[in-house]
Amino acid sequence: MIRREIAAAAGNEVSFVATLDAEGVVIAARAVARGTVEAVLALPGVAQRGEMLLHNHPSGHLEPSQADLSIAVRAHDDGVGFGIVDNAATRLYVVVEVPRDAVRTPIDPFAVIELLGATGPIARASGVVRDLRKDEPYLAYNDFDFKVVCSQGGDCYARYLVRMEEMLESIKIIEQALENIPAGPINVAVDSDVVLPAKPAVYRSIEGLIQHFEVIMPNRGYPVPMDEVYGATETANGELGFYIVGDGSLRAYRARTRPPSYIHFAMF
Repeated sequence: MIRREIAAAAGNEVSFVATLDAEGVVIAARAVARGTVEAVLALPGVAQRGEMLLHNHPSGHLEPSQADLSIAVRAHDDGVGFGIVDNAATRLYVVVEVPRDAVRTPIDPFAVIELLGATGPIARASGVVRDLRKDEPYLAYNDFDFKVVCSQGGDCYARYLVRMEEMLESIKIIEQALENIPAGPINVAVDSDVVLPAKPAVYRSIEGLIQHFEVIMPNRGYPVPMDEVYGATETANGELGFYIVGDGSLRAYRARTRPPSYIHFAMF
């Protein structure tokens, strides 16, 4: 139809309004005017939103003129595409594509959290029931009675509520710890050679000083297995993890820290 109308115009410019499918292919067109394309734009409602305005150049060239570019901008503002066809209707130069409404897919907060690696209050504010103190207990957390605070909002206010409630749960943990703290030294394995001695012992006894340097000096210490390990704790901002690889020497072959805030900042 487009070729027939152009041939019938005897070298004059013809303007069309085309309908496109979802792939952007012209499936129907109707001639709306002969003459310059500016006259077509003067017709009210000649092209509806989602359609494309086409016209040919009498010369058969496809390059848009300055007038074409100006018209294309006006058409785009009205939700209409703009293109140029050759006189044989075999080639199409799309100056401006038909504006299409963006497809908005609802965000699944669980999928986003799993993809981006959110933990702690950031994750729990979106409904993820995960707390390392409950799921992978360490130290004495298995002996404490506290709840994992969660919310479904996923926004700033939900994260605020989770953090406020977690402070109340922290008070409960501290009260239980004070009631059940055992007697004895605070440090773990205080008499072994794998922990630093107390500062008074370092300053006041030669034994404490020797033990201190035996632990921190690079040519001392204790041999570690050729293995890898990852350990994490539940901090106020999320999961704080440490990955260590040992090669059998006194120093770690590789060490990596997983900071929760660094990962969360990348999400925003």
